[in-house]
Amino acid sequence: MPYDPAAVAAVMTSDSATAIVAYCETQIYALGRTFDACAHWSYPVKPPDPQGRYSLSVIIAKPFAWFFQLHYTGEQILGYSTGTTTADIQHQIHAEIDKALSGREL
Repeated sequence: MPYDPAAVAAVMTSDSATAIVAYCETQIYALGRTFDACAHWSYPVKPPDPQGRYSLSVIIAKPFAWFFQLHYTGEQILGYSTGTTTADIQHQIHAEIDKALSGREL
């Protein structure tokens, strides 16, 4: 898949991409603890991902260190706001947050 900067930017700044980041961060902060976390999108240019996948990187800095990435195509990201991929993406986010919390006393 050739790299098209305008197409990549359109996906990464779309309402769907923004909503996914907001959902992820909201779920982390809703744990009722003092968390320092952030989520952001990236797209590998070199070497390009053969499937054209974008990476959602999530960093939890406090009260413990944890990092995870989820990978989605542009179509999956854009399908979030239409409801096509919402449940799947939310499920994957929850699964990763559960892994981060597993066995930890907060």
